[in-house]
Amino acid sequence: MKRILTIAAALGLLLFLTAGCSQDGTPAGSETSATDDYSTIDLSQDFGGLTVTDENTAFDDPEMKAMLAMEAQDEVADPVAVMPDVVAMDRMGREASSVPDSLRPQLTFLSLRWGHLAGLRDALDDSVACDVTDWTGSLSVDRGVLVVRRKIAFESPRDHLVFPRIDRRTVALVSHTGCGFDGLVIQVLERPDTTGAVLEPNRLHINLGPYTADFDIADLATIEEVVAVDAFGNSMELTGFNPREARACPKGFLSARYRHLPADRPDSLAGGGTILGHYAGAWRTLDGRLDGFMRGAYGLDADGQHVFVGKYIGRNGHFRGRIRGTWAEGAAADDLVSFEGQWFGAAGAAEGVLAGDGHPVEGSAGGFLVGRWATLCDPDAVDTVR
Repeated sequence: MKRILTIAAALGLLLFLTAGCSQDGTPAGSETSATDDYSTIDLSQDFGGLTVTDENTAFDDPEMKAMLAMEAQDEVADPVAVMPDVVAMDRMGREASSVPDSLRPQLTFLSLRWGHLAGLRDALDDSVACDVTDWTGSLSVDRGVLVVRRKIAFESPRDHLVFPRIDRRTVALVSHTGCGFDGLVIQVLERPDTTGAVLEPNRLHINLGPYTADFDIADLATIEEVVAVDAFGNSMELTGFNPREARACPKGFLSARYRHLPADRPDSLAGGGTILGHYAGAWRTLDGRLDGFMRGAYGLDADGQHVFVGKYIGRNGHFRGRIRGTWAEGAAADDLVSFEGQWFGAAGAAEGVLAGDGHPVEGSAGGFLVGRWATLCDPDAVDTVR
């Protein structure tokens, strides 16, 4: 039971954050949530026929409900985050309109996950044997301040952050994974240089067990990578963002699970087109807090165009938007390797953009998605997402 509960916590962020799928390929839980039936999405209709209605909490999906229940376990009381000068830097960096560029601190957010990222099926299958990998190590930056905003699926007390911290630039941690994953959402804060001196690029140094790497902080704003770490299925996922109007114009991270429909399932639509698979997952803020959920389908419309549709809801099921966009296929016609689109409010106006990459999992009928979202009021963030 303890293993199942701790793995459920891990599922809370399949970016972190997978949502399960039933045997027919649709996400686990109720086939129908409120008024929309996600098993009968029709790509011949606008938004697949999904409506602007509210949904049940977390689409009435048990795994996504578990994400809400487990959120408190992922909170971090980093003492560096509440230091007065760090709070002031964070506020100045998020409120771009009130601070000139020459004085604005640079804020960089990064979501990291390490371990087996494939998700739900393997993590909950007791017949799957996974060796334990020790990721114990540290993260550090050359300049500025490094703050931990959220843990991802740490199994306390064995897995933990090390407090007190060595200094404000270094975070040490203890982490072990088996069939699941751990991770962090971190923030790097750096004051602008006003001396005119020529400085070396500020760098993030990652030393976590079998994975070591160095990154220029400036490059983390657009990073969206999944790197294979070993021959045993372990990977490192990094998704970054460098916001300006973070307070006035919300933005954040996406992650989900997608699954192909079984090959023998009739999937041709009456109005033309073909459903190839479904997806479901989490919609999070820059700090890693669960902001809502998304759910939908992808496939081909009657003209053979690659269509990606869905619905975005808040934490308690309130309607936030309908999603419409495109996707790209991989080696197999139903492998979803990237997606891009917009979400539209109840009145039909576009409110934001979302995009990311899909990662097919060998031997699995699908894979997982990681990406970002941004509201339209921040053109720089929109360009970064796209």
